[in-house]
Amino acid sequence: MIEAVSAHSDQITCQCSHYENRYKVKDCVKLDEKNITKISWLPSSCTYRLVANGMELQRWHHRFSSSQSLVHFIGVSIMAKVISEHLVKEHDLEDFVTRRVDW
Repeated sequence: MIEAVSAHSDQITCQCSHYENRYKVKDCVKLDEKNITKISWLPSSCTYRLVANGMELQRWHHRFSSSQSLVHFIGVSIMAKVISEHLVKEHDLEDFVTRRVDW
């Protein structure tokens, strides 16, 4: 199933295209230590969630592996699995939202 992602998600790098200014982006979900454990749609492998819960990062995470490409190589990134929300008609958007399987 293809999943819709934020229009700010760079489909090549799989990173936010406005990461440096993310707190100024109107529709960006602001993650902090107060809400991170309450946001149910984030996978348990989410780095922010792991750090907030005092857990170790997955071995494929670039902060652990020192490799920006390992996450893509082993297939746990969003690369080639998502579509920009702007390419989906609003009435069809619900069909492109899934509960991600935790890695």
